[in-house]
Amino acid sequence: MTQPNAGDYVRLGGKSATPSASTPGSASGDDNGVSVHGTSVVQLQEEAWRARAEAARVAAEELRTCAMQVSAVLARNYFGDGCVEGTAVYEALQAALVNGPYSWYESLLVQADACTSLSNGCSNSAATLTAADSENSSTLTV
Repeated sequence: MTQPNAGDYVRLGGKSATPSASTPGSASGDDNGVSVHGTSVVQLQEEAWRARAEAARVAAEELRTCAMQVSAVLARNYFGDGCVEGTAVYEALQAALVNGPYSWYESLLVQADACTSLSNGCSNSAATLTAADSENSSTLTV
């Protein structure tokens, strides 16, 4: 992969493109360099935020699928209805896996909700950054 030139737009996956407008500090060796290397590279954050949103959305779906599968693990008492210990073990496992307030099932759903929230936040960030870029584009010179 080739290194981008100072001032190039860097897209997700490392592909770069030369911008059509120049900005202060976008030339290599400029005293106004943004990066620690004395050059500035403008990164298209919108694509990165959209990718993050998609990854979080997929994670939420997978966690919900896992929760549904966990809920079916102990669909019936495999330890025996007539066995006192079997009933107690079954009920304890049901509470830990599915029915309890801190069950694995509930934990997976909480994590799925957190991923959904993260996905929404990432999508909102992408939209906010795009809007800010559009609003501030009038300050760029050609």
